[in-house]
Amino acid sequence: MLVSPMVFILSLIGGGTVRCTGFGLIYEGRSALNPTAIFLMLILTLSGVVAYGILWGKDWAVRVGILHGWLALVTTILAFFFAPNPPNHPPIEIFFLLPFLVILYLKKGLWRDYKPH
Repeated sequence: MLVSPMVFILSLIGGGTVRCTGFGLIYEGRSALNPTAIFLMLILTLSGVVAYGILWGKDWAVRVGILHGWLALVTTILAFFFAPNPPNHPPIEIFFLLPFLVILYLKKGLWRDYKPH
């Protein structure tokens, strides 16, 4: 969860090359302040927040997970069709995001009704 913010901060301080890849987006350059790099780091940080929330049974975890799943799915699909150099194969993230969203929707009611002892 802390890797993305740390990479962002260290790249601002050190000025090294930043390489971010995920959900069909790719950025490699010297500026961490690039909008693509910032968006990728935010969505990867959100992935960590969702994982933390689900792991520790937080009441907000499934709602944020569904938001994250849709954001990641839309980003992946848009990047596949509108990226400057799109890949010639479908992104593998789709095959993980769809079951993730289905499971979260199925567990949403159970998660909401769950009361720890």
